[in-house]
Amino acid sequence: MKKDNIPEALGILITLSSVVVMVGWFLNIGVLKSILPVWVSMKFPTALSFFLCGIELYFIARFRKKNRDLAVIIIPILSMSILLLMVSLLASTAIGINVGVEEMFVKDSTIAVGSVTPGRPSIVTMINFILIAMSGILTTMNIRSLNKLPAIFCGTAAITGLIAILGYSINLPLLYFDIPGKSSAMAIHTAILFVLFGAGIVLTERNK
Repeated sequence: MKKDNIPEALGILITLSSVVVMVGWFLNIGVLKSILPVWVSMKFPTALSFFLCGIELYFIARFRKKNRDLAVIIIPILSMSILLLMVSLLASTAIGINVGVEEMFVKDSTIAVGSVTPGRPSIVTMINFILIAMSGILTTMNIRSLNKLPAIFCGTAAITGLIAILGYSINLPLLYFDIPGKSSAMAIHTAILFVLFGAGIVLTERNK
């Protein structure tokens, strides 16, 4: 595989991975939702957002290669969809009220491991997706003075993913953002996909 095709391949991988998790929710297959029973599940809104993110990464890579006809239309639509979903979830967290977005498509267990509110991702996960959505919008705006921001935003998301992976490897819940009563933990496969997405964006910046 050519180096400049890696971001597109990562986009496809992220999209397919999210589909697997969503299938796990629809068919109630625990291993697809949380890998291990003692680990927190990737929430459905997270999987849905990664589905959109994977497609977004694919088109951002094409945008950087000057294949912009579809990209300039699709990237903003995907970014705004992610932004709307995650801002709604973050707002519901801030005001302490379940607005229904959390379980719009599937129902989560009220005793789910590492979860504060059924169906609601960790606060860091929500913030990461907002950063990713903003990076997509900034990419299509193509403002020279802001060109570095997408890589910074997505690199930040990747770093939080690496921190969470470290937390799982040394069994330190605080590092995967498990704050009892305040924030659900970040799922291990959520962390991995953030790292892959961030890597994909950094590579697109180098390939442009």
